[in-house]
Amino acid sequence: MVMKIEIPENTAFGFSAIDPEDMANPEDEYTLVSIAEDVSPSTVRCRADMASGMKTVNLACKKNARADKLMVHYTKFGSSIEETHGFMPVNDIDENDYKPSSTIGGSTCLYDAIFNAIAACGRYAEILDKSDIGSNAIVFIFTDGMDNSSSVGPDSILAKLEEIKMKEIMESIKIIILGFVDSEISQKGQDEIMRYLNKLTSDLKLDQFVEIGKMTPEQAAKVFGFVSQSISSQSQHLGTGGPSQNLTF
Repeated sequence: MVMKIEIPENTAFGFSAIDPEDMANPEDEYTLVSIAEDVSPSTVRCRADMASGMKTVNLACKKNARADKLMVHYTKFGSSIEETHGFMPVNDIDENDYKPSSTIGGSTCLYDAIFNAIAACGRYAEILDKSDIGSNAIVFIFTDGMDNSSSVGPDSILAKLEEIKMKEIMESIKIIILGFVDSEISQKGQDEIMRYLNKLTSDLKLDQFVEIGKMTPEQAAKVFGFVSQSISSQSQHLGTGGPSQNLTF
């Protein structure tokens, strides 16, 4: 059964997830993977490569020795957040369902997307913990721009991360911002966006900023190879008491 779950601090946000009672291996520990894709207007030229990359990630995760312990959550954001699918076993996901996305509005709710992905991992980990199921998590935020329409700000994200840490409801959570750029904007514009996202990663005390640059098919293959390897590394670290090390892009 799939549960619909609200984020207590802000019921405008939420997610869906498999009921712990319906998990195939409830005695196991799970790595929660949350991926948020920017589908604001400026990302339109990248979406075919994003869809192709997500298929690659899905197939790579299925080949992972710990595939039965991976739960994947996928959202898209622009002016608002839309869930493609909630937390579900990677083996139950059909990679052919990952298709190029439609634009969501005309702005970028980047802070909302980060908060929702982190809070969803934290809330689901809390639900799993009550069923004596351990977890860790890894979050990926793909974006090409600056926040201009969120309902929450940096303080809410910092508070949520501190809450997750204090509650000790999961072993660790790792958050990675992946910044790409529209190939048609100027070099000055590209540099400005990368500086912004790098500073945002630092200000929010996130784990890693990855500067992708232009999302060409060749670069997308490298990016999603990095994502697959990062998921595998975090999953392998489950039970060690801490997060995996940052990988080099």
